[in-house]
Amino acid sequence: MKFISTLDENFEVDSFKEALLSGLAPNKGLLIPKKIPKFSQEKLAKMKTMDFVEISYEIARQFIAESEIPNDDLKKICEEVYSFSPVIVDLENYSVLELFHGPTLAFKDFAACFMARCIGYFLQNEDKKRTVLVATSGDTGGAIGRSFLGIKNINVVILYPLNGVSELQRKQLTTLGGNVQAVEVDGSFDDCQKIAKEAFSDYEFSQENLLISANSINIGRIIPQTFYYVWSSLRNEKPSIFSIPSGNIGNATGAMFAKMMGFSIEKIITVNNANNSFYNYLQKGEMIPAKWIRTISNAMDICVPNNYHRVKYFFRGKISGVQNFFIGYWFDDEETKREIKKTWSEQKYLMCPHTAIGALGMDKFIEENDKDYIEKYKLYTVSTAHPAKFVETIESTIGEKISIPEPLKSLKGLKEGFSKIDKTLESFKLFLSKK
Repeated sequence: MKFISTLDENFEVDSFKEALLSGLAPNKGLLIPKKIPKFSQEKLAKMKTMDFVEISYEIARQFIAESEIPNDDLKKICEEVYSFSPVIVDLENYSVLELFHGPTLAFKDFAACFMARCIGYFLQNEDKKRTVLVATSGDTGGAIGRSFLGIKNINVVILYPLNGVSELQRKQLTTLGGNVQAVEVDGSFDDCQKIAKEAFSDYEFSQENLLISANSINIGRIIPQTFYYVWSSLRNEKPSIFSIPSGNIGNATGAMFAKMMGFSIEKIITVNNANNSFYNYLQKGEMIPAKWIRTISNAMDICVPNNYHRVKYFFRGKISGVQNFFIGYWFDDEETKREIKKTWSEQKYLMCPHTAIGALGMDKFIEENDKDYIEKYKLYTVSTAHPAKFVETIESTIGEKISIPEPLKSLKGLKEGFSKIDKTLESFKLFLSKK
């Protein structure tokens, strides 16, 4: 599989390994598959009988040449990575696609664990140490840190915003130790992401420090995010519609790839919180970053969504094509809290703030369309994190104590370790030089 840059389709990367380890193209564009693979009707029918691990292998095989990772090795990677899988819970008006059953209780585990295993595979015979750099607005840091913990010849640096993640999210990335270093940035997530992009764009600095991106600017994060959309779209006979809580649009880009591969997905609903840049893009056809607002759905507090560039590329910048694929909504914190409380009181189903944003989008979509149309489709709200990761918000919203799963409960007594920098590339470079 060849990969090209969103800024120049004549620039080509010849392998998944090269795309994975480089992250950004040298011209600062995002890498995308040169050609989206298509599946025959016969193959689609056969895949309906496959489990999640088998489907993950089939999709990964389309993007990773056998000469890079032989069949048996790729199957082993999928088997070892996916000891967990998505779960579908049926509610009154739609189903919830729960993606928080991995080791850090967030959807990011699906991509982070696969990405880490592939990088470890490619670097197993190298002696040079590389640095995995990731900016996080919530769950990415913990998932990446946990996935790369202890991998030979890898150091991990996680940039997270001051007061921009929940307490449990912070502890998931500041208590790992070992080859994982947490760095608190005096700024927003967009500032963290800006530092990371500038670091990779500085070719000399990036090469000197052998940087690898673990954010969704890396195509290695997007490919495994197609796996669960393929799996869930094959669980029923109706075409699927997904309502996806959206920040950097990586999760929605995974759904877009799945639809483009031929799987039965009718529409993709992207739902923002008050940081609603992508919603505005869908309305106006122009990306104008919204003013940053801190919300209770903090992982979506992103005003410059990177994957917008991938979406724009595939539709050659024509907003009509984008609007044919995507529907956009946005909701504020008060609406989010009402949805959490309503779903708990009426159906005894507990949602994290991000999942509640997705549920609001699905509610709105159902409200705007007649019953005959809705009944043609299988409706999924995508659940991105376990509600206990936001225990203070959830308990104050529903007025009850909630149970805390062991992976989060065990963080309580652990010692945190982190460094602090300001929101500049120069400050990050100084930090890295002292490591």
